[in-house]
Amino acid sequence: MSNVQQPDDAFEMDSKETRNRLRILGVFWAILGGAAIAAAIVATLTTMLIFGVLLLLAGVAQLAYVFSQPSEDRSWQIATGVLYSLVGFLLIIDPVSGAIGLTLLLAVLFLIRGVMQLALSVTFQRRGQSKIWYLVSGVLSLLLAVLIIAGWPETGTWVIGLFVGIELLLGGVTLLMTPGAVAEKMQFNKY
Repeated sequence: MSNVQQPDDAFEMDSKETRNRLRILGVFWAILGGAAIAAAIVATLTTMLIFGVLLLLAGVAQLAYVFSQPSEDRSWQIATGVLYSLVGFLLIIDPVSGAIGLTLLLAVLFLIRGVMQLALSVTFQRRGQSKIWYLVSGVLSLLLAVLIIAGWPETGTWVIGLFVGIELLLGGVTLLMTPGAVAEKMQFNKY
């Protein structure tokens, strides 16, 4: 009998520790998200700098690998390493221009996604299926695209930081809400 009880006790203790860790992580993410939203320009520039460093390191690693391996045809691998290194270097020395360019690409992505979602909405409506979420998603994507493009290039200095902040904030809130749901499920499954 004692062997059966020990796993339950260990599982219950583990769930309490897990809930506490998730709460701490959730608070941390929510604070980071709020800070990123409040300082969206700084968050955008920081994101671009980190992205630039990662690209530069990836390019250097690619080139080091290519030149360490004997091969006759490595021109594409060299080109990839040089391109990664160059883009990473450019993002590091001018993160604002990188953010402005990336923001324009995001606006185009939202525009294309919005049109596609609206088309899916019409397709589902013709089939007699529910279309509301595709319609809502399409309209919101188009609205985001229009808002970004209307203020571009100025929006390029803060949109990425705002998006990163919103993602962190929502992730933190999700983690804060998760422990209660996990605990309820664990208690339900316990019986």
